[in-house]
Parts: sequence; structure tokens; C-alpha cells
Amino acid sequence: MRPLLRNSVLALSVSLMTALGFFVAPASAAAFNLTLATGFGGSVQGSGTIDFLGKFRFNHSTQVKDLCPADGKGALVYFVLTLGDGDQSFTTEYKNLQGCGTTRSFNAEIERNRRIMSVRAVVCYTENGNSQQCTIGAVHTNPFN
Repeated sequence: MRPLLRNSVLALSVSLMTALGFFVAPASAAAFNLTLATGFGGSVQGSGTIDFLGKFRFNHSTQVKDLCPADGKGALVYFVLTLGDGDQSFTTEYKNLQGCGTTRSFNAEIERNRRIMSVRAVVCYTENGNSQQCTIGAVHTNPFN
């Protein structure tokens, strides 16, 4: 096979394999760290990373902390996703209701059937497990879109 033809066939093969998903681009990570005072003496914190794995999914590693002093409030983190058609989608709430000075860790892969354009972390304090007040973090744009 002539060198020019061989290089063209090789380039076409690599392009086809990439398009079919045989080669995957490395994940893209973004960090978040949000703290919110409860107004009752304590505070809550959510921190971790968001790793985009493609157009439709991401992984998160999240720590949810209930910071002292004790105030009877819990902590939770969830994520707000902006999808390709402009709709918003919300994830499960990751809760820490174990009390002052505790941390709970969560790792999960989130997938949607529509493109995930961006993700924002939200941290809230809770009363009896229900959100009372929240703060929302920066927009993390999915680099795969």
C-alpha cells in the first residue's frame, strides 16, 4: 500500500473509532466549596468535585459537613443541571443529619438522556430533613458540549 493511501486509511480509521466512542476524551474536573451560616449559631458546608465524563453524564465526589456549634440543623447538597434544551433537572439530595461536627461523603454518577450543559452545586441547612435556606455555587460548564 502506498504511504499516502496508508496514512489516509489510518486517519479515517481513527476518526471512525473516535466517532463510535472507542476513544474517550479525559474527564474534566471542577471543584466546589460552599459554606452557609444557619442563623442559629452553626453552619453547613458542601464541598467536592464534579467530573464531566461526556455530554450526558458526570460523576461527583461530595462531602456534606454539619459544622459546630450545635444548632439542631442538618446539611444537604444537591445539584442543578441545565440541559441542552434549557430545562433544569435536579439530583437526589445528599444529606447529613448526624449532628454537629460530622461529615458524610457521597460518590455518584449522574446521567440524563439529554445533554448536560452545566452543573451547579447547592448547599442547604435543614430542619427535620427539609431544606430551610440554601446557597448556590458557580456554574460549571460541561466541556464536552
